[in-house]
Amino acid sequence: MQIELEALKKRLFGDNKVKNVKFFPGTSADATPEDMAREMNKFFADPHNADSENELTHD
Repeated sequence: MQIELEALKKRLFGDNKVKNVKFFPGTSADATPEDMAREMNKFFADPHNADSENELTHD
């Protein structure tokens, strides 16, 4: 199951804030997409990062 990945997709794309995003884990990462999503969801769930949602930048 990809619960963490689906939760991250809902957070990022649910309200149309984000249109297109790509994550690149590097050339030798042992993390799966689900692992990466879990860590990003932890970041957004942390109360200390509450305002960070508005500070994400893009290139």
